[in-house]
Amino acid sequence: SYDIARELDINSILVYTLKGEVFSAIPKIKGMAEFEASNIKAVIFNNVTEKQYEMLKEALENHTDLKVLGYIPKLQDVQFNSRHLGLVQSIEISDLEAKINVIAEVVLKNIDLDMLVKLMKDGYTQAAPSVKKRNIRAAIAMDHAFSFYYAENINLLEMACHVSYFSPLQDKSLPDCDLLYLGGGYPEVFKEALAQNNSMLASIKAYAENGGYIYSECGGFMYLNEYIDDAEMVGIFKGHSKLTMSLQRFGYIDMQLKEDCMFGKKGNKITAHEFHKSVTDLNNEPIFSVAKTMGDAKWECGYIYKNTYGGYPHINFLGNMDVLKNILDRIEGSKKYERFISNRTRQQIKGC
Repeated sequence: SYDIARELDINSILVYTLKGEVFSAIPKIKGMAEFEASNIKAVIFNNVTEKQYEMLKEALENHTDLKVLGYIPKLQDVQFNSRHLGLVQSIEISDLEAKINVIAEVVLKNIDLDMLVKLMKDGYTQAAPSVKKRNIRAAIAMDHAFSFYYAENINLLEMACHVSYFSPLQDKSLPDCDLLYLGGGYPEVFKEALAQNNSMLASIKAYAENGGYIYSECGGFMYLNEYIDDAEMVGIFKGHSKLTMSLQRFGYIDMQLKEDCMFGKKGNKITAHEFHKSVTDLNNEPIFSVAKTMGDAKWECGYIYKNTYGGYPHINFLGNMDVLKNILDRIEGSKKYERFISNRTRQQIKGC
């Protein structure tokens, strides 16, 4: 957030959570605000009592030019639990709306929202990308097991395609589609339920074997392998995914295509990120050579079977518009070829 605010030259608000400290927080905040043109204009204190807040507010305003917008007290009843890749998903929290209402009331009571708005300024703007509407049906997996998507990817697909959503956990078969998008999520948490939905597993595998286009990333890629731990999955890729106790990959990466494929031509470069604790044993030849954006680590990843892609990287289509265009062009070309073959077959039958 600090780096983004600086890069886009927009004002930012520092939310500071006290942990075993009181007045020692003041020089830390002052240092952060003055470090390399941070654009930090105000502070909100988190997890403090009203008495602590009054002392901190006075001290900070006496030693800095920062505005103090208010505080958030300790809220024991609205804690959000976490698991191995971050917070528990919102769709899994039954009383989410009630918790949000409590937080909203606290914010309205304790934060100067009018001042917060005044401190904001017009930031960097860029015209939305031009995306033509195509006669392509895209099906996107969205349920408790699969919900990690860049919002930009969803928006761009909705602009370019006719989008429908389905649940690999609940639905019995795929909706009619020309492109299947399996995003990240927690398939390892819901592996038993996924494994029990045999008709969906069979539907996806048949779709792939018949040449259907599939784009899968991270959790979606794991789902397309033969197993997640000991639970049987789709089996398009003859691999075995296992959850480990440690982070395997984390951060931004630069990828380069080793061969021509649905993403583009050999040598094309793509930016992405990885964030996972699982590993997948798979003997297929990877299509990407990968290097950490910051660091020296290098490896290979990403796999293709027929028209199915699977890999751990998350690709933001907004930053890689050629990737999305190339995938949709490939699908559109396949549909035209199928219509040509179908029309020629009908003509041959008619001429007999």
